[in-house]
Amino acid sequence: MSSDQLEQYKKLLSQEPLIGDTWVIIDAKWFEHWKRFVGIEKSDEQDVTDPGPMDFTKLIDPSETDAKEHIQLRSDAVEGNDYSFIPEKLYKKLLDTHKKIGPAITRKAIHQGYSVVVETFLVPLRLRESRSPSAKTKQIYRSRQARLLDLKTDFIREFRTPLNSNYYLYSSKDEKGLNWEIIDEANGAVIEDCDIIKNAYITYESRSLATRSACLSKTSYIPGLCGLSNLGNTCFMNSALQCLSNIPALTEYFLSQEYKQHINKDNPLGMKGDVAQAYGELVYEMWSGKTNFCAPKSLKHSVARYAPQFSGYAQQDSQEFMSFLLDGLHEDLNLIKQKPYVQKQDDDGTLDDTTLANHEWESYRKRNQSKIHDIFHGQIKSVVQCLTCKTKGRTFDPICFLSLPLPHKKKIRTFKIDYVRLNGIIKTYYVKSDEHGKMNNLIQVFCDRFQPQDKSNHEEEEPMDTDQKGPKLDEEEKEIEEDFTKAEDYDGHQPRKDYILPAEVYNHRIHLQYADNANLTSIMERDQIVFYETADSLKNGTHGNILMPCVFRESNSRQNFGIPIYLTVPRQKCTGKDIQESLQKRINDFLPISSSDSSDKQPSYTGSCVLNTNYHNQQTKLLSSIADEIIDFSRTTASVVVDVSQSVADEYKKQEKEKLDKEEKRAEEEKRKIQEKRNQEGKRSSTSLLDCFGYFTSKETLSDDDLWYCPDCKQLKKATKKIDLWLLPKILIVQLKRFNYTRYFRDKIDLLIDCPLRDLDLSPFVLNPDEKLKAKYDLIGVSNHMGNLGGGHYTAHAKNHNDQKWHTFDDSYVSDVNENDVITRHLDDRLRNSSFPNIGTTCMIDAPPASTTDPYKCGEDDKNFYEPPDSTEYNQGARCSECFTKALQICPADSFGRPPTRKTKSGIVLYDLNNFPLNEYLLKSHHAFTDNRYGGLTFGEQIEDDYHNRSHALVWFNNKGYHALPSYLNVMNNLILRSKIADPKTAAKFGISTYSHPFTLNSDLLSQQSLEQRISDFGVAITILCAYSFVPAAVILYLVREYVTQEKRLIFICGVKPLVYWLSTFIWDLVYYMILISLTIALIKIFNISAFNSRVMTTRAIFCLLFLYGWSSIPLVYCIVRLFKDTGTAFMASFCIWMFSGILTCIADLMLTLYAWVPGIVRVQTILSRIFLIFPPYCLGSGLVHLMRNELMADFGLTVDADLYVNPFSMTLVGDRIIAMIVVGVLALIMTYVLDLDIRLPNIFYKVPPPETAVDKDVMEERHRILHSNESNQDILQAKNLTKFFRRTTGQSLLAVDHLCFGISKGQCFGLLGINGAGKTTTFKMITGDVHPTSGDCLLYEKQIRNQAREHPGSIGYCPQFDAVDGYLTSREALMCYAKLIGITDREHVVNLTLRKFHMESYANRVIRTYSGGMRRKLSVALAMLGQPDLILLDEPTNGMDPGNRRIVWNNIIKAKKQDKAILLTSHSMTECDVLCSRLAIMVNGQFKCFGTPQHLKHRFGTGYYLKLRLEDETSIQIASDIIQQYLPDSHMTERHGTRLEYNINKSHSLSKIFGFIETNKTLMNVIDYSLSQTTLEHVFLRFASKQRDNSIANLEDVIVDDTTSIASSTIQSSFVQTTDKANNTFSRRSPSFVQNQNDNSSQTAADLRELPVINSCTDLVLNVDRPPSSISNVSSQQDEHVFRI
Repeated sequence: MSSDQLEQYKKLLSQEPLIGDTWVIIDAKWFEHWKRFVGIEKSDEQDVTDPGPMDFTKLIDPSETDAKEHIQLRSDAVEGNDYSFIPEKLYKKLLDTHKKIGPAITRKAIHQGYSVVVETFLVPLRLRESRSPSAKTKQIYRSRQARLLDLKTDFIREFRTPLNSNYYLYSSKDEKGLNWEIIDEANGAVIEDCDIIKNAYITYESRSLATRSACLSKTSYIPGLCGLSNLGNTCFMNSALQCLSNIPALTEYFLSQEYKQHINKDNPLGMKGDVAQAYGELVYEMWSGKTNFCAPKSLKHSVARYAPQFSGYAQQDSQEFMSFLLDGLHEDLNLIKQKPYVQKQDDDGTLDDTTLANHEWESYRKRNQSKIHDIFHGQIKSVVQCLTCKTKGRTFDPICFLSLPLPHKKKIRTFKIDYVRLNGIIKTYYVKSDEHGKMNNLIQVFCDRFQPQDKSNHEEEEPMDTDQKGPKLDEEEKEIEEDFTKAEDYDGHQPRKDYILPAEVYNHRIHLQYADNANLTSIMERDQIVFYETADSLKNGTHGNILMPCVFRESNSRQNFGIPIYLTVPRQKCTGKDIQESLQKRINDFLPISSSDSSDKQPSYTGSCVLNTNYHNQQTKLLSSIADEIIDFSRTTASVVVDVSQSVADEYKKQEKEKLDKEEKRAEEEKRKIQEKRNQEGKRSSTSLLDCFGYFTSKETLSDDDLWYCPDCKQLKKATKKIDLWLLPKILIVQLKRFNYTRYFRDKIDLLIDCPLRDLDLSPFVLNPDEKLKAKYDLIGVSNHMGNLGGGHYTAHAKNHNDQKWHTFDDSYVSDVNENDVITRHLDDRLRNSSFPNIGTTCMIDAPPASTTDPYKCGEDDKNFYEPPDSTEYNQGARCSECFTKALQICPADSFGRPPTRKTKSGIVLYDLNNFPLNEYLLKSHHAFTDNRYGGLTFGEQIEDDYHNRSHALVWFNNKGYHALPSYLNVMNNLILRSKIADPKTAAKFGISTYSHPFTLNSDLLSQQSLEQRISDFGVAITILCAYSFVPAAVILYLVREYVTQEKRLIFICGVKPLVYWLSTFIWDLVYYMILISLTIALIKIFNISAFNSRVMTTRAIFCLLFLYGWSSIPLVYCIVRLFKDTGTAFMASFCIWMFSGILTCIADLMLTLYAWVPGIVRVQTILSRIFLIFPPYCLGSGLVHLMRNELMADFGLTVDADLYVNPFSMTLVGDRIIAMIVVGVLALIMTYVLDLDIRLPNIFYKVPPPETAVDKDVMEERHRILHSNESNQDILQAKNLTKFFRRTTGQSLLAVDHLCFGISKGQCFGLLGINGAGKTTTFKMITGDVHPTSGDCLLYEKQIRNQAREHPGSIGYCPQFDAVDGYLTSREALMCYAKLIGITDREHVVNLTLRKFHMESYANRVIRTYSGGMRRKLSVALAMLGQPDLILLDEPTNGMDPGNRRIVWNNIIKAKKQDKAILLTSHSMTECDVLCSRLAIMVNGQFKCFGTPQHLKHRFGTGYYLKLRLEDETSIQIASDIIQQYLPDSHMTERHGTRLEYNINKSHSLSKIFGFIETNKTLMNVIDYSLSQTTLEHVFLRFASKQRDNSIANLEDVIVDDTTSIASSTIQSSFVQTTDKANNTFSRRSPSFVQNQNDNSSQTAADLRELPVINSCTDLVLNVDRPPSSISNVSSQQDEHVFRI
């Protein structure tokens, strides 16, 4: 796909919908697939397939489609999951590339609130031919933006009704279609603008027929009993409107149309009368008595216009809507057209409450006068008092409603506190405090426990500083608190809050110090809280002392013990002596140190000071050593460690144990008394609405974030605030603040508030005496919220003043309700009612018995929920442990608490989890209620449907209980049935019974945990499989090393047959594997794993599986050894292959087993399970799963007295797997042996070309000699047309060796030269038999070399390119081992002789892995020459050797030549080949390019002479170059380095001419010395190597001139190498003395040159001429000494 087209797609997808645009609804999964296919989204798949045609039939609801252009979407379709929107332009482009199935679903973009959205679901409507209930009806679907004119057209087309101007559209909203209303057909009106709801009836009739029909079908309704349609999460609005609608004064005001005269459209604070007008119309419709429900659409639009938060379809708060509506109505109906400016009266304290309140009320009345003000507005008094100067400030504020906080009970928690006094007394106290408080609250409560309890004039305590507002401890809680002053050992001590330092002690050390504002919720139950009494006030930070922590430690074990203390030391200039003195003063108060202990020779304690300057620098010093050292606390933190003698520590522990035992007994006794008192008191009464008023009017202390500006202090101060009622409105609106918001969490307070229906007396909370007499109210409406904070549903209860009955308004549904159920009508409250009957029918009167043979015995039930004796509160911070054997989370008993409990007559125990976090409770208590908890009921769950958003009851059931679902569903049904009956005694006579019928037990129901057990068995099998996957990985390591280093080939050359090699290897590996199996079986026995150890037959089957796993896996590993080049890769690859092949096959088998109910899956699973048998890991893993499942069924059979145990060796269990692994093991051994046999398959992949004829004549002569001449019979080794092809990964063939022909006779050393990639290594492998040649053969004594090696062990010696000796042997052991393989009888003598020849006697008994690289190579050469083989193959034998060892190896090779041994040598050292080789061949691209002796190659392929000059300075370089180019024009420079130059001179020049030229001109060129040499072997090699394909030195001839630096070292080195004996003759003479004559210099030198003897040009010549450097000025006055070395 082109990038332009892709960008076009992205642009279309990124566009936003505009009004009127057409969009297409498309399958979401198809759309996501298409985006990955075209590349808009990335995919993990390499090749994403085409998504295929667009299928619209999946999204269409076939039962709800009336035309192709009006297709209804499936009702359960979810955006993003089932469907997506795409623009119509993109859809048309998709039609060009993809087909479609079914009609396309198109939608228009419409307005929704203030946003533009694509309409999803069409509005369902029903066209009725007439108003008659029996008339023909047609279901249609239209857009909300469909015009009424189009709707009329559809009606005329469907029923063939003539178009008439006297005909109008009518709609009916009720289900039966009885009440009809005319539809306002304004110009361009759409369905959304009219009051048409879902599934409304639409007809088209004349007005006369409509009037007559309406008269016939008119049904009257009670005014006010009109439901409100839910316009989309508008239940909050409907609930508030129903409550306001049932206020008589307000409704009569609007029904009388009086409000229209009061509309104030000019009020800038109002809404131009739109809200008042819309509300008046809605009230009129609701109280008209013409309909039973209507849609408040006009009001919603009007409100949304001025309050955007109420637009759209989001859930809102009912109280917020009511508050906004009343404010809007008040401002729209405000009679004050021009509001005057009124200055607020400051409270100077001179006016009394009545005067100030009246003044404020009149001021408010000057700006606000409306019917809303007359009905709803009141006045409250607020008094703020400064806590510093006690100054008070009064305000009288108007109110429209009261927002009351709920006086919910605080979560009281008991804290264990160790109080450490200055005199050394340590005592434990248990203090109750609010868990949501701060540390300073806990300290205050602790100090209060020491105050006299009967103190009447005690000032009011400061409220808790918490994140949650709530009351103080209840009076009943205070009564059961322990009075610390009444203790027997109380000595009158009074703790002071400012003198207490709270800290946490962990491991007998001070872990942290608590801040005053530390949250108590962060303290765990196990934390040890210690209060330390201090000598100085902690609020005063200016005193000169500091507290230093002191820890006690046992001197012997160095373990901490006891409670640490604080020492008071000076803050400034504190020394070790000060610390020692403070310690001596206090230690006797805490430790039992007697005078006798201190008088002993050994001190009873020793103090040390730990100084920390930073985190990493800590020093510990004895206090005696730093007696005069000053400690700077501004830079250093310090603590004291006291090492106490063992006797003192033991005595202290003894006393502590006695004290602890007494404390435990006392704590148990106190807990028992408190519980008895609670049980006697019973359950407390619920909270009433008056309690909320009392809490609202109670004094509270403002937080630090809400400080009050004190007029006397002239700054912000902490103050108290108290609110009281002053003027009460006619209608009082009360909001209960159930939604709790804090900085940490949001929650809804589910607390039942009792409210009287009549005579709610608020006089105790009213300060105005004139208002107290009329402070009684009757309840007329309740707005309910059901559900949680994130959502829920609103309903309303209201009392209709026409029929004086209570009704429930649930959106458009209106029903009657008993007035006693107005406040407590929820089902969960029914359960808490003591008079409510039993939840089941088992123990009902006259109920049919559940069983005739074994009737159920009913007992006494509990009337109320009660707190059990072992009740504990929910501990959110408790930690749970994990039981890995049972895969369970086990939590302590106090982690989930004990909720209120009630037991029924039938024995069912109910738990009230209203104040408990449900999910955490179920998880933490799971272990305690295993197999005992089968279900529950949850009330108030929010569930959304197509029409409403309601709260529902939820039935929980445990799916492990087969009858839990119908049983607990019937509990809910009984609860609903009995809640409909007002009289509890009558309700107890009715009930619904459920019965269960037995079903046949099958294999899927053998265990409660059938599926979990399968997965558990699979996990155990996978664990064992992963462990045993290391077996093949461990086996392959050594074999790969032997193969890569050619050690295996060396063993074969020594005469070992492949069958012997592999059988011995297999037996050795199998023996070691048996050790692993033995350890596994032993562990099974030791730990008594029941699934493996319960029956002998199962244990035997497991042994067979493990043994045969090794039997089959180890030979399979042998087959893949050749695939790897290093041991690391081989280890990881073999481990992954074995592990993943087992895991994937076992997972596939498990998944197919789990979906066996799908048709055809069983057959697929059977076929795959047979195919998987070729994998040993699958046989092991699946076999273990089958064995464990067999044990599970057998154990279950014992419980039902049935023998379900199956023989493990049967074919249905592991028999087929055992047979498969036996067969796989045998076949793998055979394949391993065959791979090492000398079997040459016919060449069908490569066509061998004929040998090239255009080759060197020497190479042709050697080929002719080998193939056609009888002289080759004298060769020990012959290579005849050796050819080798390799296939590359690209599929192309590579000719590595091309028709090589050569022979090596006795006493010859044949050198094979060539750069990397020339084919040397491949040639060696074909000779050794490691690689089969494509064509040709290699003969040893005219027989195939492989057969000769096996028939005559020791006839071939082989030194591989890499060290092929086991590094864990010594050199003597290695030589003895190979001597045995060769068959040497006198092995000791031969080995000693070999060690001596190679100078290795001192290393003979050292492990080879400790050798250097050169020593290991020398040992490899020694192994190759062991037993004096006829043919010695040396692959780079001296690589990495030092010159001394190299010379030793050379001498041994030369001796072997003298002993008529044939030697084949490869090396990268030209010197080595020049010295050792009798003949050489240079390979290029798999062919011989030259052939002959070293001297013959140098003579034939040499390029002349090489002249090297060393000049005095760089200024002479250009002069020398010009002179040489003048006299030797065909020479060229090959090197230039500093003042050194090198030239290549054509061999056409004679030596005398060259030498004469140099001697004549050396002064002019300022030559210090020079040398002249013949072409070396290295030059010849480089000349041919440049022709190698894919070679880094392919352009070597060009490089020689341009890059002289790289050639310099090799050129200089090779110039002075002695090559042959002829060239070793050195001629030395002194030239005659002469005085230089400038006129005849050249002739003089030429005369001397002619006296030199004639030298044969075929010899190597090195001629050096040296002279001492001299200046040019005095050359004529000195004699030059010339030394000639030839």
